[in-house]
Amino acid sequence: MTPRQRAWFFAVAAAGLVACYLWAFTGLPGFGNYPGPYGQEIQRRAVGETHATGVVSAVNFLYRG
Repeated sequence: MTPRQRAWFFAVAAAGLVACYLWAFTGLPGFGNYPGPYGQEIQRRAVGETHATGVVSAVNFLYRG
């Protein structure tokens, strides 16, 4: 394979990869819009149940750990 053919092959493969990434990113929900029910439940219960100073600390060190 010549260097020119390799460059064209790389360009086509890179364009396909970029197209796949763009297609995947357009299907994501907006930042901060989690549609699941668990976020509200953890916010409501985490500090009271764990006596942690914040919800992030409670999730990281007590629920997950």
